[in-house]
Amino acid sequence: PTLIQNVRDKVRERQIQVIQRKINQGTEGMQVRGALLENYPTTSAFIDELSKDMKIISKCDSSHLLDCWPYEYITVTQGDNEDKNVEVSKQTDGRITFQKPKGSQYAEVIGIVFANGTPMMLAYDKKCTLFDPDQPYEVNKNNGMSETSQCIAGVYDINGAKGPNKLNQDVILFRANGYGDIRTCWFTADNGSCFTGMPFKTTETQGRAVATSEACSEISSDRKFTDVNNLFGSGENAEIHVDLSYFSGCGVEDDRWLASAVQCGANGGKLPSVNDLRKLTDRLYPNGGYGSTYSGGSSSSGGQEMLIIPPEMQSIFSNLGDNWEFWADESSGSTGAKFMIFTKTGYKDLSNPYSRSGSWAVCVAD
Repeated sequence: PTLIQNVRDKVRERQIQVIQRKINQGTEGMQVRGALLENYPTTSAFIDELSKDMKIISKCDSSHLLDCWPYEYITVTQGDNEDKNVEVSKQTDGRITFQKPKGSQYAEVIGIVFANGTPMMLAYDKKCTLFDPDQPYEVNKNNGMSETSQCIAGVYDINGAKGPNKLNQDVILFRANGYGDIRTCWFTADNGSCFTGMPFKTTETQGRAVATSEACSEISSDRKFTDVNNLFGSGENAEIHVDLSYFSGCGVEDDRWLASAVQCGANGGKLPSVNDLRKLTDRLYPNGGYGSTYSGGSSSSGGQEMLIIPPEMQSIFSNLGDNWEFWADESSGSTGAKFMIFTKTGYKDLSNPYSRSGSWAVCVAD
């Protein structure tokens, strides 16, 4: 049974990677020919342009989503760990459906079907940052996610009408923070912390912007950052929920930790605490593994694989590689902040420089 499940997980991971790369290759094609130099008035108009760079065999407006989506309800897990069926045909407002921050202007939800039969529902942010075709853009090597796709949010199903038709199992988020008008948690800790949205990395541009003297002064005094839309694609402003008691006072040129906190704040959340991350490790390492953080393992695991990702979290972690780190909300001094490292053989909380580009971030609901 374990071998069969491992094979299924690998197949599922491959399905997710294939569709994400196809979408990103499409938006990269738009960027190359200058089609991201203007904002589109509707999701429909954006898809018409996207279809020039990837094959879309069906397109369904908000009134006819079920002509593209193969079933009526998507099951989501709420903050209280109870499942709820969300009616697809009623989820037509892009900002609310994909749980984007107030101030963003996600247009109508549109249904599409790709050439391989994969159904998707997505919305376009009319206030999205524009892309100059002569400027470089970042692409994540693990999952193929490109900066050029940051204008859209949606969900897609990797196995069609076949069940379980559940968010984060066969229904996969694409740059969305959830689905439906309820709080969606992919993990709820026993202390009530709701982990929501997909893991992300901030860019050097974002890290440098929050570290300017003006931004640092604003954040230090008011716990707010107002230039959210220009740097993070959507939102009006962000409340910052991090430990600034040791913050160096604008002495860091590139602060990816603070930029991650700003992005969580823009989505109405915050970075998790070290304790929150320890609750997550309890779920991912049911047999222990603290301190066994490197590929060779240590005495507590002897190199044995301890990481067990439950099925409902597979889509969350499938693109992070064998080892990853999540920032915590706590500063560890003038040079860095705390984080949790996750590997196959174990986990451990450590500290990283504020500027570390390799660290991921994940948000908990505020």
